[in-house]
Amino acid sequence: MSTPDADARLQLRLARGEEAALGELYDRFAPLVHGLATRVLNDQDAAEQLTREVFAQLWTDPASWRPDEGSLRSWLGTLTHRRAVEHLHRLAGHGPAADDAAPGSRTPVPAGRSAP
Repeated sequence: MSTPDADARLQLRLARGEEAALGELYDRFAPLVHGLATRVLNDQDAAEQLTREVFAQLWTDPASWRPDEGSLRSWLGTLTHRRAVEHLHRLAGHGPAADDAAPGSRTPVPAGRSAP
C-alpha cells in the first residue's frame, strides 16, 4: 500500500530522472490505470495506449501530481478517466483529432514491462 510520504519520495525520484522510480510506480499503479481504461474504453489496444500515456505524463512532468490536492492513486484514476473520456469524444468526433494527443503520448512503457 502506498502512503503519501512514499508517493512524494517517488515523485522526487521521478523529478531526478530515476527510471527505477517509474518502474515502481508502474508496477504499483498500472493495474488500476489499465483496468479503469479498459472499463471506460472497452478496447484493449486503446487501454494499453492510454496506460502508456498516463505514465508518460508522470515521467515527463512529475509535478503534474500535487500531493496537497490528493493521493497519487486518486490523481492517476482521475487522469485516466479524463483521458479515456477524451478518447471517446475524439472517436465520436467531439474533440481534438487523435494527432493532437498529449505530448509524449507515444513514450514506451518502462523497460521490461508491458501493460497488464
